[in-house]
Amino acid sequence: MTTLQQMYLQGVSTRKVNKITKDLCGTSFSKDQVSRLVGQLDEVLQTWRNRPLQGDHPYLVIDARYEKVRHDGQVRSQGVLIVKGVGSKHGKREILAVEVANTENETTYSELFHRLKQRGLSGVSYIVSDDHEGLTNAIDRYFQGGYMAAVSSPLPTQRH
Repeated sequence: MTTLQQMYLQGVSTRKVNKITKDLCGTSFSKDQVSRLVGQLDEVLQTWRNRPLQGDHPYLVIDARYEKVRHDGQVRSQGVLIVKGVGSKHGKREILAVEVANTENETTYSELFHRLKQRGLSGVSYIVSDDHEGLTNAIDRYFQGGYMAAVSSPLPTQRH
């Protein structure tokens, strides 16, 4: 079942999921069955996205990347806003938010930061991000008194 959900996340249509599972496993899944499995995944994701944030997160890394995203039955390129934090209690990194946005601008980042604060984000003192004007304006608005280090090139990604 996890494989079906993973195929859907990768943008494979429900019809193609059915054909692939029939060809590989000899078992077919109806469009309704695939949709139901994806719906379960949506519920898990929604719970994670709305979880309360506990303790201070003095360090944030904020970035965006563009990915192919399924929206209204079509796959298109959209921004994925990512906020990583380091908690002060144990010093562990964690992903605090991942959100899809039509565009990177001050409004989308402001909405993201507002939701993070509603979930309990506090104690931010140092932020690393790129120098995108909308992002820096939203940071100035929501994290007054924090130090921001803007980098002009994309942040490196760690590969395992």
